[in-house]
Amino acid sequence: MDWKNNPNAARNRLDKAKAIAAWCWNQGLTWEHLEYSTDTEWSRIARHAVSRTASDQTRLLVQSHLLIKEAWAAANPDHPQAARAVATPDAVARLKAGARTP
Repeated sequence: MDWKNNPNAARNRLDKAKAIAAWCWNQGLTWEHLEYSTDTEWSRIARHAVSRTASDQTRLLVQSHLLIKEAWAAANPDHPQAARAVATPDAVARLKAGARTP
């Protein structure tokens, strides 16, 4: 069995995707902000969140986690965890350019 397809690799991808999705949520980034990101931009955002780049499989998991969280937040607007920051276009551009957030 090769490394990319074993259970440990799948679990690591899922853990990384959860960390990236949580970080994106806290930064106010939606999947729409990330959907058309270049590989370089995606790598920068992933490194902000988990200090490692992410594979295409991980990117798809991040998408599903963000979409699920967004749907849950829309259904539970009064829940404290449903609140999120709103990313301004300047903040998104800074993140994609590789600038660290304060």
